[in-house]
Amino acid sequence: MKSNFLKRFRAIALFSILALAIVVAPVLAQDVTLPRNETLYFNGQQWGAIVGWNPYSNNNNNAMAIAQQDNARVLMFETPYLYNMLDGQVYPLLADGPYSWNDARTELTFSLNPAAHWNDGSPVTAEDVAYTWATHVQYNTPTGAGNIDYIDDIVAVDEQTVTIKAKLDENGVAVNPLLVEAYVSTNYVIQKAWTQTLEERVANDATALMADPAEDVAFSGPYGPYFSDDSKVILIRDDNYWGQDESMWGQLPVPKYIAHNIFQDNAAGTTALRAGEVDVSQQFNANVQDLWLEDGLPISTYLPDAPYGIGASLPTAFFNLTGSSYGLDNPAIRQAIAMAVDYDSIIANAMTNQSATFAQVPRSLMNPTPGEQAMYDHEAVAHLQWVGGDIEGANALLDAAGIVDTDGDGWRELDGQKLSYIATCPNGWSDWQAAIEVVAAAGASIGIDITTNYPEWSVYQTVVTVSDAPLPEGYDIFM
Repeated sequence: MKSNFLKRFRAIALFSILALAIVVAPVLAQDVTLPRNETLYFNGQQWGAIVGWNPYSNNNNNAMAIAQQDNARVLMFETPYLYNMLDGQVYPLLADGPYSWNDARTELTFSLNPAAHWNDGSPVTAEDVAYTWATHVQYNTPTGAGNIDYIDDIVAVDEQTVTIKAKLDENGVAVNPLLVEAYVSTNYVIQKAWTQTLEERVANDATALMADPAEDVAFSGPYGPYFSDDSKVILIRDDNYWGQDESMWGQLPVPKYIAHNIFQDNAAGTTALRAGEVDVSQQFNANVQDLWLEDGLPISTYLPDAPYGIGASLPTAFFNLTGSSYGLDNPAIRQAIAMAVDYDSIIANAMTNQSATFAQVPRSLMNPTPGEQAMYDHEAVAHLQWVGGDIEGANALLDAAGIVDTDGDGWRELDGQKLSYIATCPNGWSDWQAAIEVVAAAGASIGIDITTNYPEWSVYQTVVTVSDAPLPEGYDIFM
């Protein structure tokens, strides 16, 4: 039975619904005072005013409302399944029980919970799931473009049953069945009726469809829009939320309001946390242990000792390979910079030890959880990993590649052009800014000129999510 299937996940998942998502509403022209005993306050996910809450778009600047990823944020929009990184399993949300594969692993089938309904009271149906996919494909949304090579079609078998047909190779085998599985815990189900309203409003124009702010969007989650401006965003509980059915959570979430305060930087967020103005802080708080060890505040972290949390999403400095950063297409340059960076300094100083060391968790694409660490052969990739701070090795690599300083100014050139880059991250993100400065210092130590730049989050986010054009100047290396 569904209730038994959910039993051991109920506590984690119910908190995840509260802790991983938030949505915002159109700006209202008055101040809003919320009852403190009915409001759960967040910070650290939203930096700047929102753009919209369109589930077909990836440019909403609505961090807690819309995140279609492994740990999808599901307060307003919901996925068929929830992924739990702690055990690597998925658990039903809109779905009714586990999914199943056919014997050939070419078709994945699941049923929807008959209790699930939209905020307008209409049921969530298999046709909603199928039409969501068809819309992603027709308008080449980010979700459509990212999955079209692996999913051939999604069909409504009946009102409650959905089958996802995998894209097959020349041998009739699913191209990537794992990405088919990932789709059902990553991507939202969007109401067909509302989607058709949106299509009519934008005259079936793909650009307009993804740019629409979707202020009238239907949702199936427990919270809906209440208020937003440039200082806060607020959700209000939908007391008709279907999840209170005994087949799901059996109750409504406790907070009537979920509010997210928007601060200028980490320092302001930490000040608010100290003052009790924030209940759940999802930003970097320097030397977080001092809050209880020295200040005696009733504040705790997921882990009682360093690194105090699970680094499920490790911050990464990306190289711009879109063609607008001269020389970064050369692997020797990228590897040399990576080898030279002093990661121990970043962990100890920039992150104040709130990250596992390289000795504890050698870096890879896998996060530090035991489940993911067990998914790859550590010995087989050990020669591809490094601990950083290897200035001698980085210089030798560049010298061997013929990337040297030919004019004596202290900076290396590639084919006569000086290697000069700008490293960027959002302003006010103090841990990332400190880390970027370490990257710049590493460049200087091996003859590569790296300067730093810190745009506001709203500017940064808009630039790095534009996928159809080379990144502009100032984004050679970015976090």
